[in-house]
Amino acid sequence: MKVIPVRNYPFDSICYIVSIDDKNCVIIDLGADFSVVKRVLDDNKLTPYCVLLTHSHFDHVCGISSARKYGLDVYISQADASNLESSKGTLAKYVNIPYQPISDYKILPDKSIKFDSLSIDIIDTPGHTEGSTCYLISDCLFSGDTLFKLSVGRCDLPGGDQNALKNSINRLIARLLQFDTDINIYPGHGSKTNLLYETKNNPYVLEYTK
Repeated sequence: MKVIPVRNYPFDSICYIVSIDDKNCVIIDLGADFSVVKRVLDDNKLTPYCVLLTHSHFDHVCGISSARKYGLDVYISQADASNLESSKGTLAKYVNIPYQPISDYKILPDKSIKFDSLSIDIIDTPGHTEGSTCYLISDCLFSGDTLFKLSVGRCDLPGGDQNALKNSINRLIARLLQFDTDINIYPGHGSKTNLLYETKNNPYVLEYTK
């Protein structure tokens, strides 16, 4: 499996292009500028199945209206879906970021989704937002703004909930530790990390999983 991180500025969110066969891929989050992502797709001759969103904040979704112009389906959790319909819902309004609302999104299924040979586990992790979602593909977790290297997502924005985040981290770590291999973690901001490192060093993981 090939994972291509694409940094989007000015908020330094990370979009991930995930491919198994060097021909097709899924896009996880889009950041603010789809044209940056499109160049990477073209350079690598990859055709995306769809866009999977980890949550509805502007720094991860502002490029979706452009993606829809290319006919790409956009998937998001039920709990965060209606946020895509307004600049207020994505919080773009509060930071003066242009955002073109969309309503033609698709709701993620409960547990998994598959595109040809690409199988993706869908893990609900509310806390950063009501509908925050992580995606597990093989031994790679795409954690959005739920889990970072040595940190976790903030929960003081609309839709955030500290208790929900604590419970989500607890359940997420317990689930991932059941695997016989270490899990690579690709967060929505910052550096790549891995499960064993976080369980030993992340102060929030240590606290939330006591």
